[in-house]
Amino acid sequence: MTNRIKYLKKILPIFLLVMLDQAIKLYIAKFLMDKKFIIGNILGFKPYLNVKYSWINSMTNMGISLTLHILLVIVLLLCILIIYDFIETKYSMNTYGHSLFAFLIAGAACSLIDKVAWGGSLDYVLLNGFFIFDLKDCYISVFEVMLILSLFKSKEVRNAKGRVLIKGFSDYFKIKYLKKFRKSV
Repeated sequence: MTNRIKYLKKILPIFLLVMLDQAIKLYIAKFLMDKKFIIGNILGFKPYLNVKYSWINSMTNMGISLTLHILLVIVLLLCILIIYDFIETKYSMNTYGHSLFAFLIAGAACSLIDKVAWGGSLDYVLLNGFFIFDLKDCYISVFEVMLILSLFKSKEVRNAKGRVLIKGFSDYFKIKYLKKFRKSV
């Protein structure tokens, strides 16, 4: 399989997930912002632009700025991509692993787009009595469930020593990224 096809197989699911999230938000913003309904007193639809930028900021009223949220998401996204690159390079990653990271990367990318383009997150799925969320939050939750399942299933992860993994990642990061950074500066 050529490198271009391998790259497309990795990037296309992420692109499609991000486009789906943003297409839904565009449709809601244009046609459904004033609509609301609840099904069975549990689940509902209630569009809401969360201008506190994150669940943690909303719950704690910490007052973290939009700029800081954007920077945090960019740093987080870069860390996710570096970890993905490390795992893919050092270990054989199957379709499940690629899917796992596709949901996380798509969730982080959607979060960044929300903050930059929407000035917050357009949430619309109401869990009555609890909170309102969107598809991006579902992507991140799917990642979390898949990660937990993979940790229980993987003999390599169960048998791996934490220090060995951290040392391997640290060495990889220094060689691949820090040396390139030092050369460019």
